[in-house]
Amino acid sequence: MSKDTNLDIKLREISIKNYKGINFFSMYFPKPKIFEDSDILVMGSENGLGKTSIIECCALLLISLIFGKKVNQIRGRYL
Repeated sequence: MSKDTNLDIKLREISIKNYKGINFFSMYFPKPKIFEDSDILVMGSENGLGKTSIIECCALLLISLIFGKKVNQIRGRYL
């Protein structure tokens, strides 16, 4: 990717099925209420309930959107 490429990708919803310890999970990311506000989400829960797995899935989704077919070729090594 060139340095001049400016991607503005924002997740608004994600559904996860059969990833690590997550059988099914769906989450909606609301839009900021004020136009200039940042998109910030805070997740909290007990240890071992899947917070990191949810973040990993978000990262995998964004990587696949950016790099497309190349990710599908290496996907089996990471999932």
